[in-house]
Amino acid sequence: MQECVWVGDESERTIYANPKFCALLGYSLEEIIGEESYIFWDEESANTVRQNNVIRKHGDTSQYEGVLKSKTGELIQVFLSGTPIPSGGTVGIITDLREINTLKRVEEELTKLNSLKDDFIALVSHELRTPMTAIKGYLSMILEGDFGEVAPAVRKVITASYDSSMRLIELINDMLSLSKIEKGSMTFNMRDIQVSDLVEEVRSSMEIVAKEKQVEFRFEADPEILEKGVTVDVDRMKQVLFNFLTNAYKFTHEGGTVSLRLKNAP
Repeated sequence: MQECVWVGDESERTIYANPKFCALLGYSLEEIIGEESYIFWDEESANTVRQNNVIRKHGDTSQYEGVLKSKTGELIQVFLSGTPIPSGGTVGIITDLREINTLKRVEEELTKLNSLKDDFIALVSHELRTPMTAIKGYLSMILEGDFGEVAPAVRKVITASYDSSMRLIELINDMLSLSKIEKGSMTFNMRDIQVSDLVEEVRSSMEIVAKEKQVEFRFEADPEILEKGVTVDVDRMKQVLFNFLTNAYKFTHEGGTVSLRLKNAP
């Protein structure tokens, strides 16, 4: 067996122990035959063993944690399951908890590190998103002519910059969303909005990207759909649409077409 096995008589004296138990404590079987089980435990655990021996005398199995003492004095935390046998003795199955406890400590450290990572990502993402949103806004105003006519060569550069700022903002939003999902703290701000208002920003932004990539962008929707109201988290819904369309542009060659169609579900 992979577990340690100890068998005692009605007086809790050792009548058998498997090689795993002997190796754990550093004794030979000959050294421990006839010895009381209490000598293998520290003082507190020995008292626990005595209390559970009473339970087993009534024919019940008992389980508990305790600390064994090896021949050299090493203290070993273990889990014991004691089962009474017809002769009045006990069969004890003992699990060495050192490896399990080591794994628990590693797990706790990894959990702490993961939490620090999530906090760091959230902090950096928030700090990056604010200036990037401002940059995107100014670039959009330049492209729309708010500051005067833009030369074709300059427009091409500004459009590329706008496209890059959009991708960076989307990446930041994705990082934030992933961090929140992993922490179970994702929240949704549901509100009523008309479909036309929901898709307008997405549509206008994608038209700018389409020009820069020299890809045709088609937007199709029945008028009655655009007039409908929906209840959604507007920012999340726009993020989903941006992600879908950005991937579509990524895999569409120059001269190709990206289409956004709105239709009623069947």
